[in-house]
Amino acid sequence: MYLFVKQIARGITRLESLLLVIMLIAFWYPDPRRVWALVLLIPILAARWIARGRLWTPTRMDNVWLAFMGLCLLNIVVADSGVVGGQDNTLPFTRGLMMLGRPILGIVLTSALVESVRLRGDMRRSTWALIALGMLVAILSVGASAWSEKSDQLRFLIDPLPRLPNWDMIRGGFNVNEIGGVLATLVPLMAGIALSAAHPTQRRAAAVVFWIGLFGAMMGQSRLAIGGIIAALFVVSVLLIPAGRRRALAIAGVALLTIIELIILSEILATGQATISDRDEGSWRARLYIWESALDMTVDYPLTGVGLNMFRDGRVRARYPVVGYETQVLPHAHNEWLQLAADMGIPGVLMFTGWYGVLTLLLWRLWRRGDAPTRGIAAACAAGLLAHAIFGLADAIPLWDRFAFVHYAITGLILAQYRHFTHRGEDRVMLRENKGETVFLWRKTNATSFDG
Repeated sequence: MYLFVKQIARGITRLESLLLVIMLIAFWYPDPRRVWALVLLIPILAARWIARGRLWTPTRMDNVWLAFMGLCLLNIVVADSGVVGGQDNTLPFTRGLMMLGRPILGIVLTSALVESVRLRGDMRRSTWALIALGMLVAILSVGASAWSEKSDQLRFLIDPLPRLPNWDMIRGGFNVNEIGGVLATLVPLMAGIALSAAHPTQRRAAAVVFWIGLFGAMMGQSRLAIGGIIAALFVVSVLLIPAGRRRALAIAGVALLTIIELIILSEILATGQATISDRDEGSWRARLYIWESALDMTVDYPLTGVGLNMFRDGRVRARYPVVGYETQVLPHAHNEWLQLAADMGIPGVLMFTGWYGVLTLLLWRLWRRGDAPTRGIAAACAAGLLAHAIFGLADAIPLWDRFAFVHYAITGLILAQYRHFTHRGEDRVMLRENKGETVFLWRKTNATSFDG
């Protein structure tokens, strides 16, 4: 009986990637019933325990995850009980426990990437997962973006592009700023992988994703996303290309990209004059009003914010109006830090600071002590985080958003690389078949640890 249960558990662990994909698809939809997809976590975790003797591999992010989920639960409990409030004791608001769905799945996604590296002893599968995710987003950016007037000067390139079918998952297309923020993470990451991956096939695949994603970002004209990409590509060029002709060509390419964007931004193509569009000026003025609204929320509710993902809620908007958005949907604070403050208060900002702090520390250690492939992944991930951080200064992808899974994925890639480099010479797990059972072989060596 024990062997039979073990065989079933092994079979489920082999299907873990498929089950995660099913959950990710379910959580793409805005339907609240998506939370029931988390039921699939039960067989995943049970199978891990039976087949491997653990639920997950510990990482340096565990304390951050614990603080994150604790703050989320506290926010929901406080909102439901009404024990904290403002002028009329009605804030923070909440949508209930369903708001935990995407963060839980995001954390499970990072865990799966680390587990993959621990079991297989290399980074290939985790890196392929990010390349596949990048390809998906790149295709969506080209074939399913809801092009705005910012892209009018590029219509001669946009109009011939094929459009994806209007499926329910992409109905109406994607806001170019939203998908631009995701590309800000993925395009520099793909550039880094294309320059440093150990496997030629991965380098070529990442290069294809890079060019498609860069084209999609340029067509969408999310200004902060493009600015972040340009800055990150310069960093990648300096860190990953040896001094010489190739580096000079790469830097020249980044400079050319900058010039092209400045020409588009100044509307020279449309007017023949170097002027900033009224739309861009109005957009920046509106952001000032939006940021003021978010700051007011934080001042009024410094410990809880107005509730998880409640910035857009009509009741909140009525209390904290923004000029020009009286009748329009205002989905977020257009600044990632202010968004966390409005959603979760100052504790949420501290949690997010810890998140970035841990990743920065791990990347620094990998860069200082890693071999060439390890340093390549570290530089690629750092560039992706840098580009997205620049985007996040004046825009946001909230942690509750469907595209936030990309942020969890790059977090998982960093944790996987750190796990791989610090443990590949010690406690390396190899699986083999022996009379129908999974046997774990532990091989100890005197590998250097970062944590000594």
